[in-house]
Formats: sequence, structure tokens, C-alpha cells
Amino acid sequence: MDAIVRELQPEDVPACERILLALPEWFGLPESNATFIESLRRLPALVAVIDAEVAGFLAIETQNAVSAEIRIVAVKPALHRHGLGRALVSRARDWCAERGVRWLHVKTRGPSTPDPYYERTRSFFAAEGFDPLFESLKLWGPADAALVLVRCTALSLAKTLSDSLRSPEIRQSLHRPETLSLVGGRATGIVRPSALHGHTGVAIGGRGVGGLGG
Repeated sequence: MDAIVRELQPEDVPACERILLALPEWFGLPESNATFIESLRRLPALVAVIDAEVAGFLAIETQNAVSAEIRIVAVKPALHRHGLGRALVSRARDWCAERGVRWLHVKTRGPSTPDPYYERTRSFFAAEGFDPLFESLKLWGPADAALVLVRCTALSLAKTLSDSLRSPEIRQSLHRPETLSLVGGRATGIVRPSALHGHTGVAIGGRGVGGLGG
């Protein structure tokens, strides 16, 4: 299904509101919906368009120079699992990276408040590379657990590698049959290929990137 992801225009807001009204399982509180719609008039936002109709949208709120939040993302229910949410989140990551924002996070209902619909939401963000940071029973109250999920943008990864490769020790190591290990975004030493099952590349947080076998 071909969709175009572009910046939201003021005339798109009514269509976004109709999408929210079609998703009561996720957006069933009128006062919250009003806040979401208001945010579309002041925050950077994206829409996914199919055949000239808005099929989904996403709003981004920057927290500081290096961190931003997905304030809301929603897709027409008939178009769930068609890649529109993935396209919106991917473009949001690019938007952040282009502006030097290294971290993108989202808040959603946590597993301590069982909800099959938000279980789908958590699975979606996990598939998009978001990791759980923490769950709070205070942020929204004990009856509505809040889970914060976070991932780095592409620029964050590139900057981590670029900064590390400027280190004289690391640059020297590139001439040896060994590879750099990064943990938590900082250089921690040299790992021999045997420790990476024979593959050479850069390991971040224990996971393979690029040439690593994972």
C-alpha cells in the first residue's frame, strides 16, 4: 500500500480528529483527545496520506536539545498492520536525527495495567527498536501504569561511532585484527574476534551492528 508521509498542515487536523474518534480502545477520554488535537496545532507533526486522504498521524515534542517524545501516533483502524505506523515512526526518527536529537521516547500504558490493545502498542514499539526505560504507577496514577520506551535515533548511533573513532587508541586498534567494544555508548576496550564468534565489527550494548552476527 503506497502512502506518502509529509508534514501536517492545518487543514489536516479535522481528519486527525476523526481518526482519534475511530479508536476508542486507545483514545476513549474526550478531554485527553482535545489535548491531543490541540497539540497538533503547535507541535511538529507528520501525516501518512493515501489517495489524498489522511490515514494516520504523529506529533513530536522536543524535550531538550537531544531528546524528543512521540506525543501521539494514530492510524485508521482499518489500516492497522499495513506499515503506516512504521512509516510515521521512521520519518519521526529521521526528523530528530536531522536536528541533532539523539533520543526518541514514547509513553504508553504499561503491563502492570493489563490491556490487550496497549499490549499491541507495546509490541509495535518493540518491533521499532524501542526499549523499556521504566514503568511508573505515579505518573498517571496507580490504576493506569505508564511505561516509557526509548530508542536512539540514527544520528545518535553515528555520533557514538564517530566520537569513538576519534580516540587515538581506537584509531590505532583499527590496524590490528581486533575490534572496539562500546557499552552504553562509551568505548570500553578491545575485544578479539574470537569473542564475537569470528565476526568483526562494532558491538554496542552487547548487540551486533553492521558486520556483526548478533
